[in-house]
Amino acid sequence: MSGVFERISAWLLDQAIEDAELDATISGLGSRLVAAGIPVCRIVVGRGMAHPVIGLASLIWQSDKPNVHLEVTPPTKLSREDVLATPFGHMALTEEKFISARLTDADDVKRFAMFPSLAGQGITHYLGLSRSFTPPEVPLPTNQSEFKGAVLACCTRWHAGFSQADIEGLRSLFPALCACIRVAIDRTLVTELLDRYLGRISGSRVLTGQTARGDGTEIDCALLYSDMRNSVALSSEVSVKDYIGILNDYFDCTAGAVIEHGGEVLKFIGDGVLAIFPFDAATRPPDQMCAAALATVREAFDRLDRINGIRSEAGRPMVSFGIGLNVGKVIYGNVGTDQRLDFTATGTAVGLASRCENLTKNIGENVVATEAFVKHCSDGAVPRGIHKIHGFAEPIALYSFGR
Repeated sequence: MSGVFERISAWLLDQAIEDAELDATISGLGSRLVAAGIPVCRIVVGRGMAHPVIGLASLIWQSDKPNVHLEVTPPTKLSREDVLATPFGHMALTEEKFISARLTDADDVKRFAMFPSLAGQGITHYLGLSRSFTPPEVPLPTNQSEFKGAVLACCTRWHAGFSQADIEGLRSLFPALCACIRVAIDRTLVTELLDRYLGRISGSRVLTGQTARGDGTEIDCALLYSDMRNSVALSSEVSVKDYIGILNDYFDCTAGAVIEHGGEVLKFIGDGVLAIFPFDAATRPPDQMCAAALATVREAFDRLDRINGIRSEAGRPMVSFGIGLNVGKVIYGNVGTDQRLDFTATGTAVGLASRCENLTKNIGENVVATEAFVKHCSDGAVPRGIHKIHGFAEPIALYSFGR
């Protein structure tokens, strides 16, 4: 039997090296164990990511169901006492890293709240394993959000439960399975960080290898540039904490609306926001993307009304901003130095979007767009004349959009 577990362990290591999807690995593990005569009917793998939002992500495989099921427990959902009342939580937060519970034994069934339910489903034996991915000198986590590691549960319905050879074999597989879990956690966290700091589209480009200085391309897109008004005065009139609150309210209005409408927030430039809505002939045609950009603008100002209503009731300063809209080609890729790179969009189209935002103050409108933008989306556009714009040789026709 040891040869079976050695072969499965070697396969798990290959899965880790190949960066295989974890759900496929868990499904393959279950089918291989069953084929080898190991009486596993249920496998649950938990991944603690030490992440403030994701918390514990569990993958559940059952021998009578075709697909692996994902469950996510946010860290704020359970108290420490609630976490300790579960086998996974107990193993994650205490020194006990192995649980073997015979669910045909009344005393074992009493140990954790979920055991009576498992026993009612015909489960006769529960095996639990846990391993932290932090160094031994690091103190035990005090709550679920601090745990970075793996937990595993294997269950059987066989009346006699797992044999001692089964238990030893399953324990021998756990280190190789942890390698798969560790790779999956790191991939998830890298993807999450890239999404949050670069944006979904830009992050995916970096993740797939567009990382060298000079890597880039020209793309066509709609551009949205926003800047908060009176920011210098506000920064000197209110406390640092209150000013950060103003900024976050402003970014919730603008950047939050961009993300929800399929755009990409490329930059927070002080209190400015640069966003793009890339075009693709098949899935993101120009008219649709410009309509999405305009919907973003209207949503942003709807949010502003709600936020300022709350701020007014609390006696706090109001938030205001202008937005410039343009369409054009941008240079989209990596720029910077060998030691510090930035993934961004640049070019004259970006500059013009910024100039349009600046002209909102002179024109007396909250939103100013170029003729290039209005050609794709003219809903509510009002002509505002031909304007000479610094840095551009030819005068440019501008338009405003009512809120």
